[in-house]
Amino acid sequence: MQALDWLRRGFQLAGARGLVAYERARTGHALNLLDPRLYTAPYPIYKQLREGDPVHRSLLLDGYALSRYEDVSAALRDEHLSADDRNQSGFDKQLQRMRRQDLLAADAPYEPSMLRSA
Repeated sequence: MQALDWLRRGFQLAGARGLVAYERARTGHALNLLDPRLYTAPYPIYKQLREGDPVHRSLLLDGYALSRYEDVSAALRDEHLSADDRNQSGFDKQLQRMRRQDLLAADAPYEPSMLRSA
């Protein structure tokens, strides 16, 4: 990996940690995708969210993390909600930003994964 790539990755991690810290300060809870405990022992983290902030606004995910069965079930059945990025307001700006950051080739069409489509 080149030095510029390492630097860019460092800024991304610092930014992610900053978002998590702000999220925790604002709500008292955070869903930190960088925390290894989320992958080795996630259940205490899920329990904490479920009890303290069951419909959690995650800045790092730029979305919501639902931790109660009833909320997840209702969201999956709501025809107004979609996981398809193309249905989000501001999607065109997000797509341009992804291309500027070399996360998507300038001439490549955006194709969501099967899990993120309609």
